[in-house]
Amino acid sequence: MKSSNMVTIDINMDLGEGMNVEGQVMPFISSCNVACGGHYGNYDSIKETLLLAQKYNVKTGAHPSFDDLE
Repeated sequence: MKSSNMVTIDINMDLGEGMNVEGQVMPFISSCNVACGGHYGNYDSIKETLLLAQKYNVKTGAHPSFDDLE
């Protein structure tokens, strides 16, 4: 069996933060952190971001934050 010398890079972004860029960047990233409440992120924004990630086969993680809207 041949060993592969291919190097991969994870291109990651914080998304679901109300900037409305998710649909534009998802095709170009490999993983994202989804805003899960606090200064941004609610049920609808989380669901929309996760569905886009699924469509583009982007790995997801949670991006919790402090309740610091002000």
